[in-house]
Amino acid sequence: MIDREQTIKFQAMEQAAPRLRQAFRALTGAHAAFQGAIGLRSVSVSDLLDDDSIEATFNGVRIKFQMLLVFGADRRPRARVVCIHCHCTFGKPVQAALGAFTFGPDGMTDLDPDAEGHFPRMDSDAAAIVLRYLEAAINANRTL
Repeated sequence: MIDREQTIKFQAMEQAAPRLRQAFRALTGAHAAFQGAIGLRSVSVSDLLDDDSIEATFNGVRIKFQMLLVFGADRRPRARVVCIHCHCTFGKPVQAALGAFTFGPDGMTDLDPDAEGHFPRMDSDAAAIVLRYLEAAINANRTL
């Protein structure tokens, strides 16, 4: 027998999933920012790929953002984004996790807040999120 509470939880996810996917796609907007006002033309951010991921590159450094639907601690629908460093070691392709963050249907992430205490948002802070993980990938290159 299906538990009523579990059904309600999945119905909430079904309703929130389109908003979560839309918030995730906001990362692709970072490309226009890098090519425009920010002026980091060597940073490229892909459109949403067939596997529902987004890739970013900077001078040969490549990272991948993969979104997963999850239930938060409060049992509410959220999205988890895993960032993966894609590189080759000894001629073999390697994918290593760089970190992850969570966001809700409103696009508010659980990444560290800025100096004023504002948490990054998927829509307005996409470029900063991409740079954060590109920097982590560059730092990870030191230990390869």
